[in-house]
Amino acid sequence: MRGVTLQIQKSNNFWLDYNPYLGYRLYGRFTAGVGWNERVSIDNDLNFSLRDRIYGPRVFVDFAYRKGWSVRADIEKMNARAEVPQINQTGESNRQWLWSAFVGIRKEYKFSKRATGNFQFLYNVYDDKNQSPYSSRLAVRFGFEFSGKRAQQSSEK
Repeated sequence: MRGVTLQIQKSNNFWLDYNPYLGYRLYGRFTAGVGWNERVSIDNDLNFSLRDRIYGPRVFVDFAYRKGWSVRADIEKMNARAEVPQINQTGESNRQWLWSAFVGIRKEYKFSKRATGNFQFLYNVYDDKNQSPYSSRLAVRFGFEFSGKRAQQSSEK
């Protein structure tokens, strides 16, 4: 399967995180995948802000337990601006690679003939160095998946 997940957040700026990914059903109820996360930040004057940009790899695993419902875990390593404690309190910052781990539930729904939509409600259980690049520990994401198998079946008809 292939898909994209989106997460919208509001800080000082409007943040849109997008995560294209590839997944594979391992066996039975387990699906695993890998993706790349990027953040677009737009300020109040509708200008793009590179200061809030994050990017990095994300891996996930899903365990389907009921029709359309699954338990999900994401682990990621994001390159983000992190505040550096300074003796002179200048407020300077630099970019660092920060780990995060999310656990939660995922609900799937039929979006169209070839696409499945989903909502994810995740909690950030590991915040590397207390410098999470997210505005909250609770992450609400939504996305769309396009299964290679379904697309292949529909093209054979």
